[in-house]
Amino acid sequence: VRHFDISKDQAALEGICANVYGGSDYLPSEGKNLAEDPNCSFLVLASECSDKPLAVANHRRINSSLSWLECVRTCEQHRGKGLATKLIRNIVEESLAEGRQLMSCTVSSNTAMMRVFEKFGMTQLCRLRSIKSAELREQPGWSPGDERFAQPILKTFGLEQLVGERARNAQ
Repeated sequence: VRHFDISKDQAALEGICANVYGGSDYLPSEGKNLAEDPNCSFLVLASECSDKPLAVANHRRINSSLSWLECVRTCEQHRGKGLATKLIRNIVEESLAEGRQLMSCTVSSNTAMMRVFEKFGMTQLCRLRSIKSAELREQPGWSPGDERFAQPILKTFGLEQLVGERARNAQ
């Protein structure tokens, strides 16, 4: 495990991320920023033979008591071999040694990452929900792309009673 080196690791990072998020992963464009951020340890787990990165993860220090684990990616042909676990172990140990609590998040469909979190004693604090815009297009009164008017999202989900009169009448 070593720190990401933009001059020699960028091409490998692009390969690792090539099929993440349908090929639209933001991480290759952020690698340099993470590597240069003094609050981050952007780590690489590299092949012992070639020193080529096989997995990456970032340890972001939020404040003196909190760290954030993010940007965990593993090369497709090496998934399921414990590489992410090894990287995360390093970050967990680093965070604890610094006296920081470690937090992270992932999508519920990423069961492999959920199991890794559990290995290190991490517990689920909350569950975030997302709304798929394609489903909203089917809702009555929804006009995608028309930014001149507020979209009726609260009405669509039967939540308009949550908006106070003052906010409702604001221009």
